[in-house]
Amino acid sequence: MALLRLSFIIRHVYDLLPSNVNLVKWGQSEDPTWSLCKEKQTVEHVLSSCKTGRSTWQHNQVLKELAEAVQFITNRSKAKHPGPAAKFYAAGGKDIWLKTNIMPKSCKQNLLSATDDWVCAADLRQWKHYPEIISKSGLRPDLMLHSQTAKEFLLIELTMPHENMIDEGRVY
Repeated sequence: MALLRLSFIIRHVYDLLPSNVNLVKWGQSEDPTWSLCKEKQTVEHVLSSCKTGRSTWQHNQVLKELAEAVQFITNRSKAKHPGPAAKFYAAGGKDIWLKTNIMPKSCKQNLLSATDDWVCAADLRQWKHYPEIISKSGLRPDLMLHSQTAKEFLLIELTMPHENMIDEGRVY
């Protein structure tokens, strides 16, 4: 398996993989376009530039790993979160204290330890837990954490440029 990877890497570096553009150069095909997106099929386009192909898949795989890691951290933060420091009761004896508790700033360990109601949302099928204000806009960040108690949003946009397109990936 390692030899196949090495072979692929070497052929990729020297642009010797059988892309449609190369097949036209080698006289093996007449059409350099890719049936998936109707653009010229170069190796670079397939692996990083195509909006409908591998770059979207790669972006989503990295986003999924990132979302799972953030979810793990928020769950761990919830487990360590202390209970309320005091309870307040109404005249009838009914408990009226909120289930979440904001810790004093002097006790914060990290940004997520301020409260235990962080919800993670990501632009992936199984992670769509965006608050109403974001859902109504129709614009979705790649990854978002939100807390009703802390009244905070954390937004993360993920960019996955090809190695030789890093400078182009930074242009907004």
